[in-house]
Amino acid sequence: MKKELAIKSIPQIIRTALMCVLSQVIAFSLWAYYGYQIMDMPTIILAIFLVFMSIMIMLFILVILMINNPKVMMEYDQSFIYIYRRKLEPQRVKYDEIVNVKATINIWAKPFLIYTALIIETKDKDYIIRNIEKMDEVRDMIMHLAFEIDEQK
Repeated sequence: MKKELAIKSIPQIIRTALMCVLSQVIAFSLWAYYGYQIMDMPTIILAIFLVFMSIMIMLFILVILMINNPKVMMEYDQSFIYIYRRKLEPQRVKYDEIVNVKATINIWAKPFLIYTALIIETKDKDYIIRNIEKMDEVRDMIMHLAFEIDEQK
């Protein structure tokens, strides 16, 4: 019987959406200040405007992708870890194939110790899982399942 291991992170979706709205407010404030005429903007302001517009578009796409992730992103049973991605078939990772499990920290998130990705390294392939809650606890659970329980058998 499968048990839930990791769910998608709702707070991360909310933070990303708020950053998207903030970049939208900044970009449209600049645009409105110059009378909705891009040609009237000085070059440096135009560059700033285009940067914020690009950030807004990328964050919007990221929010949509994060929302489309399944609620339960990882499950486990006695033999496998199941990784779910959007509408694709679940990927199965056998415990005895796992070599290492680590949670990475992005350089921008380092001061806040925010984990950005969980990497499950196997003999053949690396599995990268992003946007899950309690990433450090999931990492510790996978380490326990893969190494400690396997040694007891």
